[in-house]
Amino acid sequence: MEPRSALIIGAGIAGITSAVELARNGISVHLVDRQATMGGQVARFGCKATESCSKCSACVLTEKIAELRDAPSVRFHPCSRVKQIRRDGEGFRVSILQEPQPVALDRCIACGLCAQECPEQCITPTLLRAFPYGYLIDQQRCRNYSGQQCRRCAEVCPTKAISFDRSHRLFEIQVAAIVVATGFEPFNPRNKPQYGYGRFPNVVTALEVEEELSRKGRVEKPSDGQVPQDIAFIQCVGSRDPQSGKGYCSQVCCAYAVRIARLLKYRSPQTNIAIHYMDIQKFGKGFDQFYAQWKEEIRFIRGLPAEVSEVADGRLALVYEDMERGKITRGEYDLVILSVGITPSEGSRELAEVLNIKTNEFGFYSGSELDPIETDVKGIFVAGCCRGPTDIGGSIAQAKAASTKVLAFMDLNVENTQKREGNEEWN
Repeated sequence: MEPRSALIIGAGIAGITSAVELARNGISVHLVDRQATMGGQVARFGCKATESCSKCSACVLTEKIAELRDAPSVRFHPCSRVKQIRRDGEGFRVSILQEPQPVALDRCIACGLCAQECPEQCITPTLLRAFPYGYLIDQQRCRNYSGQQCRRCAEVCPTKAISFDRSHRLFEIQVAAIVVATGFEPFNPRNKPQYGYGRFPNVVTALEVEEELSRKGRVEKPSDGQVPQDIAFIQCVGSRDPQSGKGYCSQVCCAYAVRIARLLKYRSPQTNIAIHYMDIQKFGKGFDQFYAQWKEEIRFIRGLPAEVSEVADGRLALVYEDMERGKITRGEYDLVILSVGITPSEGSRELAEVLNIKTNEFGFYSGSELDPIETDVKGIFVAGCCRGPTDIGGSIAQAKAASTKVLAFMDLNVENTQKREGNEEWN
């Protein structure tokens, strides 16, 4: 075992931050993620600045990735997951399975020729803020993964980055400590069918709006490509909802909805925007100040809609109880944006079983009774949204705390080893 090595599971903002901090202190880092790129969910976020910075922290990811690229002691293992873990003295022996990815992103130059040639239109660019940037093939739709022969993308690739002959790779590493930073998955709004997501084209999620703003600089109605004039946000979709098994507050939804709403209003001042909410949760640095300012431009309605229905020309009708006015009200909008909450990442319970760490009632990882960053397994630490909902700043702070604990744990192991070796020599 390398006495100064660590495994980080998850290459989102928490995992990247932890990798950077450990690399700065001379630690050899293995960074593992199920996805082909680094960045996690934060790679979907866009800058929400208007005439001034809105302190959304989305830009921090680009800075952290740049720092990581300058750290030669970090090795990234994409499309990989931990299969088994065993104690190895004071550290761990970890088996990792890497899934085959047809596009070698280290050779992809993002020319887009493959996407133009694909008959199934299943080749798309990675997220703008993710790294490496390039094109990926959706294996669920690709002909090669459904028993049909097609090599048109590989034939036009100028760098020969595409191959369908790659196989699974199972390998083993030895590390002294592990940081779990697997992030989160957005709540699936199809589990709230009353809001019409997946049935009505003009019902979208706030994350989809963020991606569109990053790509196009504006938001369009999916039904006809026109700019919406009346927009409604619905808060707490998959949060504070015991009936959906999500009785917790996701903490970030109010802040990102208000910031997105303000950006939409800034870029299109004639747009009418309403935010339907239960309570505005003012988490995050400086949010109180922004909220007080933006209340003048955005209509805040205390009352969540019971349902969303489609009316003429693709417009959407919301029926809700206006709690401040004490009456049932109906409103019509061009676009409805669902502020979806935070849920545990895919495979988090399975990973908890492999690592022998605990989860809480909602499936998030639990720290020890004495320290939320430490787990009950000595040498395994947790950081970021895999512990529970938090914002970008919170994830970064937890990742730095986890790195500090890893370094202290390694120093203690080295000290113990030296003591044992000294006793053996004395005897």
